[in-house]
Amino acid sequence: MRHTTAIIVTVLIAALGTAIAAEMPHSNPSGKELERYFVDPPTSARLHPYWWWSNGNVSKEGITADLEAFQAAGMGGAIIFDALPIISQCPKGHPFMSSGWQEMFQHALGEAKRLGLTLSLNPVTGYCYGGAWAKPEEGFQRLVWQETKVKGPARYQGHVFSASGKLPGRLSAVMAIPALPPNSRPVALRDWDWKSGNRDIGRGKFLKFLPDTATPDTAEKAVDVQQVVDLTERVDAQGNLTWQVPDGEWTILALGHTFVGSRLTIPSAASSNGPHADYLNVAVTDKGFNVVVPPLLALDGVEAGTMAYIHEDSLECHYFNWTADFISQFQKRRGYDPRPYLPIMAGQIVGGRQIADRFLYDIRKTIGDLVADNHYGRLTELARQHGLQTHLQAGGAHFMMIDPLKCLGRVDIPMGEFWVKSPHRPTDDKRFYVKQEASAAHIYGKKRVMLEGFSAQRQIFWSKSPYEMKDSVDRAFCEGGNWIAPMQASARHDLSTLPGDVSKGGEEFNPNLTYWKLARPWFDYIARCSYLLQQGSFVADVLYYYGDQVPNRVPRKKIDPARGPGYDYDVINAEALLDRVQVKDGRLVLPDGMSYRLLVLPDRQEMPVEVLAKIEALVKSGATVIGPRPVRDPGLRDYPECDAKIEKMAAGLWGNCNGKTVRERRYGDGRIVWGIEPKEVLASMRVGPDFTYEIKSMVPQAEKFYRYGPKGVEVNTQPAPAGTWPATEPVIDFIHRRAGDMDLYFVANRSGAELTADCQFRVAGKQPEFWDAVQGTQADASAFRPIEGGTLVTLELAPRESRFVVFRRPLASEVTAASPKPTPVRELQTLDGPWAVDFDPAWGGPAATTFEKLTDWTRHPDEGIKYYSGTATYRKSFSFSKSASPDAARLLLDLGTVHDLAAVRLNGKPVGTVWCAPWQVEVTDAIVDGANRLEVDVVNLWPNRLIGDSQLPEEKRYTQTNLQQAFDSKIPLLPSGLLGPVTLRAAGH
Repeated sequence: MRHTTAIIVTVLIAALGTAIAAEMPHSNPSGKELERYFVDPPTSARLHPYWWWSNGNVSKEGITADLEAFQAAGMGGAIIFDALPIISQCPKGHPFMSSGWQEMFQHALGEAKRLGLTLSLNPVTGYCYGGAWAKPEEGFQRLVWQETKVKGPARYQGHVFSASGKLPGRLSAVMAIPALPPNSRPVALRDWDWKSGNRDIGRGKFLKFLPDTATPDTAEKAVDVQQVVDLTERVDAQGNLTWQVPDGEWTILALGHTFVGSRLTIPSAASSNGPHADYLNVAVTDKGFNVVVPPLLALDGVEAGTMAYIHEDSLECHYFNWTADFISQFQKRRGYDPRPYLPIMAGQIVGGRQIADRFLYDIRKTIGDLVADNHYGRLTELARQHGLQTHLQAGGAHFMMIDPLKCLGRVDIPMGEFWVKSPHRPTDDKRFYVKQEASAAHIYGKKRVMLEGFSAQRQIFWSKSPYEMKDSVDRAFCEGGNWIAPMQASARHDLSTLPGDVSKGGEEFNPNLTYWKLARPWFDYIARCSYLLQQGSFVADVLYYYGDQVPNRVPRKKIDPARGPGYDYDVINAEALLDRVQVKDGRLVLPDGMSYRLLVLPDRQEMPVEVLAKIEALVKSGATVIGPRPVRDPGLRDYPECDAKIEKMAAGLWGNCNGKTVRERRYGDGRIVWGIEPKEVLASMRVGPDFTYEIKSMVPQAEKFYRYGPKGVEVNTQPAPAGTWPATEPVIDFIHRRAGDMDLYFVANRSGAELTADCQFRVAGKQPEFWDAVQGTQADASAFRPIEGGTLVTLELAPRESRFVVFRRPLASEVTAASPKPTPVRELQTLDGPWAVDFDPAWGGPAATTFEKLTDWTRHPDEGIKYYSGTATYRKSFSFSKSASPDAARLLLDLGTVHDLAAVRLNGKPVGTVWCAPWQVEVTDAIVDGANRLEVDVVNLWPNRLIGDSQLPEEKRYTQTNLQQAFDSKIPLLPSGLLGPVTLRAAGH
């Protein structure tokens, strides 16, 4: 039985607060709550993968199996994402929103509710936003124009614009432009086609949007704006104009708009494709939402709390610059009539180079505002009306005609992405889109930053272990991400095949992984980190204003030499600066608890009048601001009076500060600085770095991952040289959050080296604690000492190891300034061969064999072991005497080298699963005097079996997948197995 939408909406809105409260724990948990949620994180912090319904090819049996597996592995839910499988094929299933598809959706929501999971919905098939419901005129629009030359005086009657033919579209305006005087040529504005959005700005550069300051020669002339004649009202519906042409030569410019032609990206093959919807048009946003969401919410059993979020992927259509009501929207937002200046959009530069640049700035600004308000803001508003929230990739992974921070500020949970290394995105600058989304969350008061994670294309599929992927997620955490949506978990439509059909837009996180049964500790690690990093507020010293121009972008986090290492930062836009920033005790503060010591302005000569007025007020109230003196407003509103206002305010604020001979000036209770780097200003304020480190020892380790080079795919065999680390990249990265009286640092060794470092934290008088997100444990640090302005803690970090350093309790009075001493660890005995090893014959391995010494499976002469993928159990008996280490606080079993995960049992008791360095488990409570029985389940990855199967006839293959063609004998095998040495160690006294 269906309920009316009105009743459903009322119920869902009432349920929203309850649903989100159930998902999110208390925002300022007590110590006990914090510890409890750290061990067992809430749904709001757990993995929320893209659950890829390839071609709608799902079944009730597969849906139930997937969701039960997600829940058992510690995931918190998933994003239902119906789309074409990426770089692969699979059968067609239910078309998106068909009755069969809705039945599958209804079943998924019911099962998720039963299992305590929350689901998100991508309300299209594929991405971005749109579908078969969108008519061409409701898709992205671009400006088109037709020119007609006429000469007067004469009466003109003719056709000036066609709604069909070479440039079909709808008329927006018709303007007439007089010819220039003889012996002159028109002004040629540099990059007008980029600046107007008439070219694909995804291929543009920031420099394309700087004002054209070239000095015109005497032959250049521009038509006076006052001479432009608006003929729009004289044109009939068929595009016919009647006009009494004045004396002289004229160009009639008819401007209209047409569909750019972009359509949904990777839509399901089972569904009808359709246009990308016009993000500038609020009615189009409404239509797309109403076609999908209310009908699904009206299905029996569907309710808020289980379906909790609307998702949308990044906008990747770059070529749009118009919408049906653009002229009225422009006039409303910019405060003047754009029509006399519209010829500039067609390359006819009226008014001169400066006028054109200003007008095109206003055009781009309006486009950015419309995308933010009429799409992202409106979509969030609609979702909230139905008891839902949004997590939208509103900042885009590409260079877009938007203000990304403004767009991200319109959504409930800003969403970005990060990629693992692959040929598609081999550089770090192309892999991490996190700092922008984190800054948006911080400046707009959002607690969570969701990230599409572990994306990859054109890689060797199933080739990255959790240990290798850990580096990427740790870096994303240090940039400010705190909720991870792995790309992807392909829905299983045939439970009888392994590894099965997958989409492969990234590293797979579905239950057909070889290591799925051992995956929970890896998933729990991500959830624990996410939970702690959702607490309190981000701590930063520097706030960068990135200007008011559209397009814009926040690059990934790096060490800026002008700021120096150890000082973190955010980036802010004009809207948040104007509406949300105040000054308190000399700091720039936001309503949600964020604060900064410095505001840094961009190196530009343009600044909007209202922004400069705000900066003047902030400095007067006590803020410190660094940046050059602006000389003009970027826009055309109130020009030239706006420039006079800029000049007057700037003269009052900067005074004689010129960035050279005079580099700072007091103003009110604050100061303006120009020509001094932020690190120097912070030092003058006696503000030391928030986190620094001095590496005492660094021993690189060989990490055998796939790499892609000129000779194709290889396996790393040599450790990376320690001395080649870039100066802009920290070896030990960090992020700092503060919740009440608690300071929480996440620190991550980004190198593949064992290292010891003295780390300085800008927190004084508190006991440092180590919170281990891999094990879910907490312990007081012992190797530390108070120093001036903070605490020095000695950290010993394994390759790619991370740790939370938490300060929440007053430091005991007896702690002195003694030098820190790490906890001693000594080796007790090595467990040499032979080892009994059992493989699974169903996957080609021997049921039982003996390894005289630990060795790589790929070097074994038995092809059943050489090409084996899956789990093998190692068994060994050994004798131990506790008298060998009577003073040990803990006994550790170190497995040495493991490819790729291992679950350890000692004397029949599970003692832990290892998936990252240090490859060790504590056995203190499991080991006994005398004889001990050790069992280690070791699991590797899929490629070796798939490479082996590529050399077998189809009927003899062990695997079945739609990606079999991607594997052949030329791909090197991945190291596999327990390689050791396996040692018992004693830690502590």
